[in-house]
Amino acid sequence: MITTKPHTQTVEGIGAFTWRIPRTMRDEIRIAAEVSRMIEGVETPSRWLSSVSEMQAALKVLTVEAPAGWNLDDMDPLDPETYWKLSEVFGAMRATEDGFRRERRERGQTRGQGDGGDSAAVVPA
Repeated sequence: MITTKPHTQTVEGIGAFTWRIPRTMRDEIRIAAEVSRMIEGVETPSRWLSSVSEMQAALKVLTVEAPAGWNLDDMDPLDPETYWKLSEVFGAMRATEDGFRRERRERGQTRGQGDGGDSAAVVPA
């Protein structure tokens, strides 16, 4: 079972963020639902729309605390710094998540891992 805990990290030039890490399956569903709301039914979103909405949705769902003045909905979409900030914060959050997963792998095998013997598929002659 995954235990979610708040993890705080300072993103240089932006401030300290606390995220609920690692994300759970429920979090992933909430993120996907938020992306769906944001893209408003676009069947095939552009790479930009998909990328920005996924970053914003993940940050909305997983952020517990953000620095004063950080508000995803109030960011200026025509200011290039907006996308730099969004990328920096999302990247820091993902790095934190990846670090958690690395720690779990280093602690040992999880259920279902290990030597399974001969894994060749059995098929009729």
